[in-house]
Amino acid sequence: MTSIPSRSTAPVEAAVSQHWRINRLRPYRRKLILAIARFIDATPGWLERYQYPIALLGLLSGVASYWLIDRQPALAAGIAIAALVGWGLLLLEALVLSSIPNTRWSKAGTGVFQITLQTIHQEALFFVVTFAVLSTNWQSGHVLFTGLIIALTAAASIDPIYHFTLARSRIALLSFHAITMFFCSFLALPIALQIPLDEALLYSLGFTVLVTWPLMYKVSLGNRLSRLLQSSAILLLVAGGIWAGRGLLPPMSTQLNSPAVSAGFDLEHKTPLNPKKDFLDQEIRETGLYAYTPIKAPLGLNQGVIHEWRLNGELIDSIPMEITGGRSSGYRAWSYKENFPDDPNGHWKITVRTPRGIVLGNVTIDVKATPPNTETNELDAATKLQQPINQDGPLSDQSIGTQEHE
Repeated sequence: MTSIPSRSTAPVEAAVSQHWRINRLRPYRRKLILAIARFIDATPGWLERYQYPIALLGLLSGVASYWLIDRQPALAAGIAIAALVGWGLLLLEALVLSSIPNTRWSKAGTGVFQITLQTIHQEALFFVVTFAVLSTNWQSGHVLFTGLIIALTAAASIDPIYHFTLARSRIALLSFHAITMFFCSFLALPIALQIPLDEALLYSLGFTVLVTWPLMYKVSLGNRLSRLLQSSAILLLVAGGIWAGRGLLPPMSTQLNSPAVSAGFDLEHKTPLNPKKDFLDQEIRETGLYAYTPIKAPLGLNQGVIHEWRLNGELIDSIPMEITGGRSSGYRAWSYKENFPDDPNGHWKITVRTPRGIVLGNVTIDVKATPPNTETNELDAATKLQQPINQDGPLSDQSIGTQEHE
């Protein structure tokens, strides 16, 4: 934990009297000021003493909050909103401290703010990292941003890194603060306000830039123009990098659960029949393919998604659909494809993404040429579900989604 300025051996009352004429105040005001002074004087030591229990509490609350999304959505939303309110309060740090004289109390106040800022960073990042890890597709670009979130969590938890590297540079600390606040907002908005992921991304970026820019401008060096250019460039670089890499962002509040591809589908139970990774070209031409993608989302969230069918990296079809959050095992959505290119053999990848490119996950299969004199296994007519096709084009296929509340 950061080192707190050494305290004077004089009692709190004597130290306060050196800078404020409290003896001239009315008794109740004098008692109030002394109580505040004692609190400021004792807080750094208290936070230092309970540093590790507080960090452990942050980890446990972050893990618990993931399961609360299923069982108590309102409580989980409250946790997220409380974290956002904490960010707004801490952004006033420089303004508050600059109004206090350069005294023992301003130094103690700086220590209190630094320790409190670290504690809230830990709480928020433990909250975010749980959702990020559990929603990450580890065979995709999600690993980059999830790795960044894990690194931020480690930096907030390891004192030498946080206090002797980040806290000593106001620009580095504010940049850390801005990135952390973005991830927290991006997670909280779909949970608390049922805002779709694409809009949540835009609002989170805009909110982060708006509230961080004044303090970034304040701590930048040089004349007004130089500070304006520095602060704007840093924030635009961070925001632009996140927007450009939005396809690598883990969806966090929305999770793809056990996707599968099959040649048949059980409509009654809404499950794929005999899902597998390898198919024969003759088989898929006779039966078509179903891409089954259960999507777990917060209660009340209406989210547009797209199934992109790619063959050897080339986009073949984009099939849109709408899902609704709230079902613990995921909204059972699927797309059905019956039209295929002349040569469908190769590596197929079905990617589930939002309209603006946030990837929820993917599932892959391989299609091979049918050996000569080989008959494909016919699916039982009672379990095979053939869907009518929307004839919008030569390769137009259909999206189907359904949900049953438990």
